[in-house]
Amino acid sequence: KKNVATEVSNLIQAVPQIRMANASYTCNAYARTFLHYELHIRALLEEKKKTMKSVTFKDLYSDDIATLQKLYSRINEPDGLIGLVSVRSTATLDEQIAEWEACEEWHKALTGYDQALQLANAAGTKDLDRISSLQIGRMRCLYNLGHLQQILDLAQGSLAVQEPSRDQTAIRTFALQAAWNLGNWEEFKKIMVMKPKVEQTFQVRLGSAL
Repeated sequence: KKNVATEVSNLIQAVPQIRMANASYTCNAYARTFLHYELHIRALLEEKKKTMKSVTFKDLYSDDIATLQKLYSRINEPDGLIGLVSVRSTATLDEQIAEWEACEEWHKALTGYDQALQLANAAGTKDLDRISSLQIGRMRCLYNLGHLQQILDLAQGSLAVQEPSRDQTAIRTFALQAAWNLGNWEEFKKIMVMKPKVEQTFQVRLGSAL
C-alpha cells in the first residue's frame, strides 16, 4: 500500500511554483506568494545556468522584476522596491509609478497614473482589471494628497458602472474614508449598505463609530 503522505507530497511538488504564487496572490496571502515566487525564481536561475557561465539576479526577465515590484508594493516594502531599481535595465511607466509610491512622491505617482490611464484608453484596452487597478492607484494618490472630494466624485462614477468585484470593494473603501473625513454622512451611509461589504480598515471602523 502506497504511503498517502508521500503521494500528496509528490502531487504538491508537481504543481509549478509560479502557479502556487499566483493562487496565493489571488487570496491576498502575500507572504506565501513570496515563498512560492522565490522558489520559482531559484528554479528559473538554475535553468539559465545550463546555458550561461554565470547567472545573477539581473538575468531575470522583466516580467519577474515587475511582479516583484507589485508584491513589494502590496506589503508596503519601499526598500525592496528601491532595491529592484538597481537590477532593471529600463523602467516601464508602471515600474516608475511603483517607485514613486514607495518614496511617497504622490504628485509624481498621480501624474504617472494619469498617463497610464490615457495610454490605456487611447489603445482601446478591454482589460477592465487593468483599468480598475489604475483607478485604485489614482485614488490612493489623491487620498494621500488630501483631495477627498475628488475621490468621492471618481468613486460615484466607477461604482455606477462596475459589477461587484474585489476592485470595486477597494474603490468603496477609499470613498468611505473620504466621505467621513469630509463629514458627508449621507454619502457614507449610502456606500456602507452596498454589497459586498467593504474591508473593515481602521478608517472605515472609525467612520462607522462616528
